[in-house]
Amino acid sequence: MGSQNAERLRAGYEAFAASGNWPEGQKLLAEDFELHQDPILDDARVFRGTGAPAELLALVGGAVSEPTVEAERLIDLPTGEIVAFVCVSGRGRASGIAITRQQAHVWRFDGDQARQMTVHGSPAEALKSLGLDEWPDG
Repeated sequence: MGSQNAERLRAGYEAFAASGNWPEGQKLLAEDFELHQDPILDDARVFRGTGAPAELLALVGGAVSEPTVEAERLIDLPTGEIVAFVCVSGRGRASGIAITRQQAHVWRFDGDQARQMTVHGSPAEALKSLGLDEWPDG
């Protein structure tokens, strides 16, 4: 079983997938929360505040119809971060082509509140950014 933060994070992803909004009632995101976009996309834009996940999804929705974000696996790291292995999918608005992309979201917490989430274009990129050689079992 994962940490309490990981369980709350999983519930947040599930609610986000269903509604497109991060559940405010769980108070997981700190008021000064920062969401750092994948550097390959959108010049590594930083979204701030509790509305950051919905703001990013709205931006993605401009290029992708029916975008979905599904957390497939979460790992609690000994250093306190939580890594979410995520599948992002949808259809290109202009092309109609199905798009599926694997990402890793690295979450940093202060107590029971998330202060930062960084989107990595692949689990390998996240692994490298964390200075790890391999993922711990999780």
